[in-house]
Amino acid sequence: MTLLQTALKEARLARDVVELQRDTLGAGVITGKITFVNDTIIQIERLTDGGHYDGVTVIRTDDITRLRRGTSELKFIGSLSENNHQHRVVSLSEAQTLWSCVQSMQTLFSYVCLGIEDLDPDILIIGQLDGHDSNYVKLAEFGRFNSGETNELILAKDEITMVEADTPYCRGLLEKMQPRQP
Repeated sequence: MTLLQTALKEARLARDVVELQRDTLGAGVITGKITFVNDTIIQIERLTDGGHYDGVTVIRTDDITRLRRGTSELKFIGSLSENNHQHRVVSLSEAQTLWSCVQSMQTLFSYVCLGIEDLDPDILIIGQLDGHDSNYVKLAEFGRFNSGETNELILAKDEITMVEADTPYCRGLLEKMQPRQP
């Protein structure tokens, strides 16, 4: 077990708020509480600076370049989060992979948000799984927030670096995509 994996597991057990960075992907800081970690993936319950639940994210452990915990700011966010009980837990098992998390999150939330950050850290693909094989995933991809349209996207599984769901943006987009009742 690496020094990072040990620290991640300790932070999960202590329910510490942490900051994770993945500099090689050019991705931003992820702040929250670790809810699962194994040798290949980590799940984090994201928190805002005000301690509010901000969705759930799963990333590859090997992509983490920095872990910060124990600062007064992070402890404060943790104390604020104790009063906010808005989250939904995604139960993971030790054998989980990033791809199996995609499937679990689709089942729980009815959509997924996929990061393909090796190509561009700003690309997030939001949609519903519509099939897969050993190499590719087919999505009914949601269009822009104001368009209300979907399209078909086939994406190589190897390009997926992150999966998230239940973020305020994703919930709002999903609401917009639902058929309206007369």
